[in-house]
Amino acid sequence: MRRGLEEIRRIRNNVMHFNSGDPLPNTDVAKIRHLNKLLREYGE
Repeated sequence: MRRGLEEIRRIRNNVMHFNSGDPLPNTDVAKIRHLNKLLREYGE
């Protein structure tokens, strides 16, 4: 689980520091979508 959280942290930092020169890879987008789904399910 910790490895997954590290990946999310890395992606978040990339997005928040406006590294807009390179779009997010599809794998990163998929990870964010998966986390979003997981959090929504948890909140129900």
